Amino acid sequence: MSKDKVEIKKHIGNVEQVIISLMQDLLGNDVIKPGDNFFHLGGSSLTAIQLNHKLHEIFNVRVPLERFFRKPTPRGICETLFDIERNANKFSTLAQNYLTNKEKFPGAKKESNKPSQAQESNEANNEATFSENLSCVNNWDGLLDSFNDPTIEACGKKKMIDFSIFFFSGSDRMELSKKYDFIIKAAEFADKHDFLAVWCPERHFHEFGGLYPNPAILHSALAMVTKNIKLRAGSVVLPLNNPIRVVENWSVVDNISGGRVGISFAPGFHPNDFCLSPNNYAERRNLLKQSIPLVQELWRGGSISLRNGKGDSVSLQAHPEPVQKELPIWLTASKTKETFVSAGINGHNILTGMMEQSVELLADNIREYKHAYSQHHSGKGHVTLMVHTFIGADDDAVKNTVRGPFCDYLRSHMKFSKPFASSAKKKMVDENQEELVEFSFNRYFSQASLFGTTKSCKPMIQKLIDAGVDEIACLIDFGIPQAEVLKGLNYLNELKNEANKCLENKFQEEALGVEA
Repeated sequence: MSKDKVEIKKHIGNVEQVIISLMQDLLGNDVIKPGDNFFHLGGSSLTAIQLNHKLHEIFNVRVPLERFFRKPTPRGICETLFDIERNANKFSTLAQNYLTNKEKFPGAKKESNKPSQAQESNEANNEATFSENLSCVNNWDGLLDSFNDPTIEACGKKKMIDFSIFFFSGSDRMELSKKYDFIIKAAEFADKHDFLAVWCPERHFHEFGGLYPNPAILHSALAMVTKNIKLRAGSVVLPLNNPIRVVENWSVVDNISGGRVGISFAPGFHPNDFCLSPNNYAERRNLLKQSIPLVQELWRGGSISLRNGKGDSVSLQAHPEPVQKELPIWLTASKTKETFVSAGINGHNILTGMMEQSVELLADNIREYKHAYSQHHSGKGHVTLMVHTFIGADDDAVKNTVRGPFCDYLRSHMKFSKPFASSAKKKMVDENQEELVEFSFNRYFSQASLFGTTKSCKPMIQKLIDAGVDEIACLIDFGIPQAEVLKGLNYLNELKNEANKCLENKFQEEALGVEA
């Protein structure tokens, strides 16, 4: 063993302990071991930046984010530090200095400066909002180990999988008379080629998603130009809306479409959206839980007591009567297991993404959801997963097509999120924005999207099938020229057909094996 390696081995303990201590503070986890993956413990790109800044303060060495993500464990980060600068004595001395005088370092918690309970609550709410808004940048944290097996078979052994089209982030900066042409054409294509559903969100007061202030109105138009495809909201922010008004709007769409409506409900997250219902923001999660059963009852023909303009209490029913006797309901979920379990207990479907969860965590959450569902209802429920999608004929060509628009998409999402960040986090994002964008793009493209060809995307589909996903909702409106997206839908249709044909053949082979 070389002299350098002997020195590093001798001094690695203190440095590793500093990294563990920093992770414990950032993640609120007192039990972290040298081999624990930072992202599997709940870390994100943003907290990785914070950790990197603290390492720079202590050791005067900045770890490139790309190298940080390659080895995101205390032991791995320690090895990277020594690899960048082979000065074991220096690192050991600085580590000991930090461990001995931790409270003197910038950003250390000081009891005398402890904020009031109200301040803590407000800051926590702002940070949660910022974290939710910045999810596109943090989207695939913890996934580096999830897609490393190139030998995954394209054929599955579980079941068929549905494909849908998902709209979310369309900008209203386009020619006035053609703002919705693309959405209509994509919905017509999906309807003609046996996609399961088209999803539209509820977004307010921002260019990012500015095309979607009311999904019921848009779906009324789509109902007139489609025949079979399901028309779903992903999502209606229920605390912004009166439940009886929601039922009225969507009952109209259900009648126009002949009973094709479905709604995913969400609590909302953006404070500016709640200019529509400012008193509901603080209690939005509780209001969501209370309002969903009321929507269900009104949809079935039940009544609600409200006060009229004279202050009198009156009993009201929603009209027109919908076509479907029961409203198909999804609950929008991020990564919280309790949300998945609650949806299962209440018999709701799930609409989720991987903004804050790895494939492993997604699989765990789906397992908990389907178990809870089966304990309280017949069947196993339905899980819809939103995935950014663009399929083409050549992987390199797809990457060139996607890179610019998707990086702009990430920057827009960061800009959208910044007002809710602390000044320190704003500074971190500003200083590291392009590095974050570049890294996030590379991870999305290679590990956590349907970006590529019909061949290169099949392993991803198999991963999702194995995780328990029932429906892949392909998000297509993130900035690629609309003509290119519409052309790409042909390749997406090929991928859908090939994936399910492969699954069908596999089932037949297994059935023959059982019979034999």
